[in-house]
Amino acid sequence: MAQLRVALDDALGRPTPPAVVQLAQLPMPALPSPFDTLRTPDGKLLKDPASRREMALYLRRGIRAAQLRVALDEARGRPTPEAVKRLAQMKPPP
Repeated sequence: MAQLRVALDDALGRPTPPAVVQLAQLPMPALPSPFDTLRTPDGKLLKDPASRREMALYLRRGIRAAQLRVALDEARGRPTPEAVKRLAQMKPPP
């Protein structure tokens, strides 16, 4: 939200409070991967239906994001990493 506020203030020519600028400069924390959160204490993946749905959602979201990136890179004439292209070509899980 702080980054958005800074961008909007810049676009509108308004001053941004120093605390918001400082907050916008902080790095975003990494989100935990479901590959870590959906494991049993001994390291095996959980196989219950709720865990499987969450993993499928994570994979679908990643595939859709890769497809979007490929499309945007093509539209803007930028190179796309090979790993992103491979992910974009995967079929999303049901």
